[in-house]
Amino acid sequence: MRSKLQSLGRAAAAATLAGLLAVALAAPAANAQEIALGLRVFKQKAVCSLCHGWAGDGDYAMDNPGPALRPAKLDKAGIMETIRCGRPGTNMPYHFRNAYTNDPATSCYGMTEAAIGDQKPNPTRAFLSEAEIGAVADYVIAWILGRGAPTLEECEFYFGAGAASCNKYRN
Repeated sequence: MRSKLQSLGRAAAAATLAGLLAVALAAPAANAQEIALGLRVFKQKAVCSLCHGWAGDGDYAMDNPGPALRPAKLDKAGIMETIRCGRPGTNMPYHFRNAYTNDPATSCYGMTEAAIGDQKPNPTRAFLSEAEIGAVADYVIAWILGRGAPTLEECEFYFGAGAASCNKYRN
């Protein structure tokens, strides 16, 4: 009787896991409009490319360039938290107006402003909405994260088809 119950329990667990996997696989990926919004915010409002480079490879002539995003191992939630909250103790600014308040609902990395002290990142010059933060994360996931060297396709997606900035990728 006990082994029958164990078998039923394993079967139920397997069915539940299969169901969850099916739901996860069926979850919609970011659509083209979200990615386009993310690109606009990345380029024009948050100006992420000033530190991370247009391709997210950190290749930009600045005194203090940001790290390459291409090899990063973050999921969407991690990317969004980084955009929203910045990176404590680094030059990565926070882009969410209410970051680091004393409200636990808007705390960053589980810390309030008092708890983070002098490690609190600087604010950005243009705060983003949650929708914009999510769209930038979608763009980073679709066009930057986990990619190798920048390609002509990526360059033209960023600068536009036929852009002179992409000539070095043409062969």
